[in-house]
Amino acid sequence: MDYDTFISYETSTGRSYAQHLKEALEKDNYKPFLADLSINKGESWEKEINSALVNCKYFIVVITSLTLKSDWVIKEYERAMKLNKRIIPCRYSKISVGETKMVSELQQLEFSDKYELANEVIIELNKIKKREEKQIPIEKDANEFLNRGLLFYNTSNFRKAIEEYEKALEIFKEMGDKYWVSACYTNLGAAYANLGDFKKTIKYSADSLKLFKEIGDKAGESAGYTNLGAAYDGLGDFKKAIKYHEDSLKINKETGDKAGESKCYGNLGEAYRNLGDFRKAIEFHEDSLKINKEIGDKAGESICYANLGVAYKNLGDFKKAIKLYKNSLENFKEIGNKAGESTCYTNLGEAYRNLGDFKKAIEFHENSLEIFKEIGNKAGESACYINLGATYDGLGDFKKAVKFYLMAEKIFKEIGQKHYLKILYKNMAITYGKMNNPKKAREYERKAEELS
Repeated sequence: MDYDTFISYETSTGRSYAQHLKEALEKDNYKPFLADLSINKGESWEKEINSALVNCKYFIVVITSLTLKSDWVIKEYERAMKLNKRIIPCRYSKISVGETKMVSELQQLEFSDKYELANEVIIELNKIKKREEKQIPIEKDANEFLNRGLLFYNTSNFRKAIEEYEKALEIFKEMGDKYWVSACYTNLGAAYANLGDFKKTIKYSADSLKLFKEIGDKAGESAGYTNLGAAYDGLGDFKKAIKYHEDSLKINKETGDKAGESKCYGNLGEAYRNLGDFRKAIEFHEDSLKINKEIGDKAGESICYANLGVAYKNLGDFKKAIKLYKNSLENFKEIGNKAGESTCYTNLGEAYRNLGDFKKAIEFHENSLEIFKEIGNKAGESACYINLGATYDGLGDFKKAVKFYLMAEKIFKEIGQKHYLKILYKNMAITYGKMNNPKKAREYERKAEELS
């Protein structure tokens, strides 16, 4: 059978979505390939998959929590790109990408259930068909490069995402399409933020904001302020971050965007926490929590509990922090958000470390590490190694601390996170100082200075 559409998915978390998508596409007169249902008993899986990839026109990736751990999915999308297929990345809305607070991934196709997935994919396919009717080849199709960038972004390959976004940007500039030029700037800013390059994030976010203002796009303008706030937060300029988050909040209130308003309160809470004003941080996080409860956003509610926990931890109220972290953990488990669950274990580990219960802290950090490895989140995995290193440092087991720090260093180098590498080297210098090894301590101090 000649298939025109290929659906790629991770079996344990993505099968039900993919199967429903296949049924919906068939009703819309597409001929979708789905490995589980399209390969007959006795046929070679590799041969049939390769044949379907060669013959299809459209390649759909259903991105769920374990997609990054599927060798099949990775091989399939790499092959699809080499074959120059049209790529449609679809991300389950309850999973997060990266470690930043950026508003990113404009044009991102997200879904919360199987019905939304099918509906969004069919809408996207209709858009692609209209571009095909205009005889726009793939190599001149800016939306195609944008979609490829989104796929790389969703799989935490931020450098490759930047390459694709830049290709899309050049074409949109030639077309004079200010909205999509601005969208590319937004996405580039988000990718650079995940690499820790906040100066470049500020440049692209400012460019994006300027264009969104010109065309009168309030949602884009609000996103621009949020992204500038997040970037200045990353640089440690918290007062400037607060200004931009307040600008974003004002627009969300004017437009009646309650979800956006809640996120602004959360961002303001974090900025005030970073300034050391923990009471004000708690006020903003409570405002955010109230809205999330009103609109029924369980994931947002979980984030608020976690943020409140961090604020109370900073006030030295570790028992209250632990209670709030457990509320957050319970919610994330309920909605199946593995990345959120892992972050809760990290927070609990830090709280117990502050209480001096290092063994319990290690247990929670190991739980967090296990999940981040399971879902293929490299940034989360490296953060766990740093936390385990700090905990073993607290126990006085400096050799084990260094071992975990070196594991984090390997990932930071691999994914190009220079900003976090600098912080790591400073930690290693302190640990080697405690080991009475001044030579190694100076070596890592120099490495940190070289990255400044």
